[in-house]
Order: sequence, then structure tokens, then C-alpha cells
Amino acid sequence: MKYKCAKSLFASRYLLILLLLLPAILSAHKLSPAAAKRFHIKKILADNNTWQLAKDIYQDKPWELSNENGVLLLSILDSFPKMNESIQGFYFVVIAKSKDKSDGFYSEGLGAGGKDYVDNHLRNFLNFFIGKGKLPDTYLEKWVDIVWLEFAITLEGTSETSKEIAHDYDSKCQQCNPSQREVLKKFEDRLKTGIDLYLSKQ
Repeated sequence: MKYKCAKSLFASRYLLILLLLLPAILSAHKLSPAAAKRFHIKKILADNNTWQLAKDIYQDKPWELSNENGVLLLSILDSFPKMNESIQGFYFVVIAKSKDKSDGFYSEGLGAGGKDYVDNHLRNFLNFFIGKGKLPDTYLEKWVDIVWLEFAITLEGTSETSKEIAHDYDSKCQQCNPSQREVLKKFEDRLKTGIDLYLSKQ
């Protein structure tokens, strides 16, 4: 009886803590008014030409990772670097949020495409987290996790270290300004943590 009461009390306290933390968790993913303005979110959501799937993902509405939706998301990722700057921020967030349901062929394509974007457009990537209306760091973390999807494949059986991988990004950022280097360090630190943990288990 005492065990059941203690278990019930623990569950109640856990639920209370979760409820107290929920607003902070949700706000960490929410764009500031300045970011919403910078990335034209209101206009894009009202645009009939914006894919409904992208709207649903952005607004955290229910969506399924069907083959059709997976192909559409990968086509968005493929065209992302060539998109007009006025809509890039919106799709940057959509791609990041889609990671939560990544699986199978979409997971592989997301990792490969995401890493390719960061590798070849590093300074543009970093700029999303700089200046007035910058994106929250939670989206930087999501993009690290996207890039990690590809590293989880390419690192298998390799002798490459996290320091060597970080050096590769440093070499691509030689023309970066101090703000961009600051964001890059956050990106590298999180990526190196994941890589070191992975390699330690090989």
C-alpha cells in the first residue's frame, strides 16, 4: 500500500514538473515577433501557394511521414539553397521541425541534404542565428541533429576524430565575422559531443 502511494505521489510530482516546464519548452521553439517579421511568417502562412504540409509542420499540427510527404520534404530541402531569401527562414524552420518524424528513406535523405547545405552554405546557415530576429538556439540544435544523421552513416568504421571534423568547418569559415564564429562554435560543440559519444561505443 505504501509502495502504491509513493508511486502515485512520484507520478503526480512528475506531472506537475512537466506542466510547469511545458511553457518554457514550447517558448524555446517559438519565434520572437522580430523573427516572425524578419522571416515573413505571417505572409507565408496566408499564401495559398505555400504547401499545406509545410504550414502544418510549422504550426505543429498533426502530419504523417508518408512516402508522398517524404518526397515533398526532400524536394523542399533540395531546392532550399536556391529559394528566395524572403521564404528561406520559414522553410529552414520547417525542415528543422520535420526531423522529429524522420525515419527510413527520409532520414537518410534529410541527413545527406542537410549536411550538404551546411557544408556548402555555411555562412548563410550561421546567419539565421545572428542579428535582430534571429532564430532560437533550439533550431541550431535541431540542425546539428540533422547533420548528425549523415555522420552516423559516414563515421562507421572510420578513424576520423571530432576535432578533425570541427577543423573542416573552421576551414570553411575563414571569412566569417565574430558573430558567425560564435554560432559556429555552438554548432561544433554539440556536433563533437555526439561524435565523441558515438566513436566511444565503436
